[in-house]
Amino acid sequence: MKLNERIKQLRLERGLSQKQLAAAVGVKQSTNSHWESGRQEPWPEKRKNLCEALGIAESELFGGASVKNALSVQKIPIISWVHANKFEQIDNPFPAGTADEYILSDIKGDHVFALRVQNSCMEPEFLEGDTIIVQPNVSVTSGDYIIVADREANSATFKQLKEYGNKKILHPLNPKFKDIELDHKKQYVIVGKIVGKTKKYP
Repeated sequence: MKLNERIKQLRLERGLSQKQLAAAVGVKQSTNSHWESGRQEPWPEKRKNLCEALGIAESELFGGASVKNALSVQKIPIISWVHANKFEQIDNPFPAGTADEYILSDIKGDHVFALRVQNSCMEPEFLEGDTIIVQPNVSVTSGDYIIVADREANSATFKQLKEYGNKKILHPLNPKFKDIELDHKKQYVIVGKIVGKTKKYP
């Protein structure tokens, strides 16, 4: 039985609702829902609370492959677009209080972060509410989806990079929006590229 199925089975056997179990563990109900659907695995610091709430030992629920899976993922902060605009390669780009929410991913790398898609400029590939994972400070090529800091607007933007000779264009997938040419005024600074995506679930 898979980990998510086992969590749900144990919860039902104990007569707990998702809301009750989430409260006992100290997470949101939506987080517990993600655990039971298999979209996420319980992160290490919540495993003890979960097992206590279900009345079992950690080794019973997180033995074998589950432990390996938990160790293979990292906790990635979901930050604001304003923070993404100010992102710099420093020792601690995510000080305490930067993120109120995190996702788990097997994508590795220094200072990887996530953003929630907030508008329709990249539809239909990326919908509002989707979560995108960004690897900062890496080389990008034509066709990559990238995060770009807009120094004048004081916010970051999300587009596809297109190169035509020496000209670089920020291309929205939604035809309702216009291309933006990367100029030489350094208004736009490439922060990183999209290396993963999690769809928004209803």
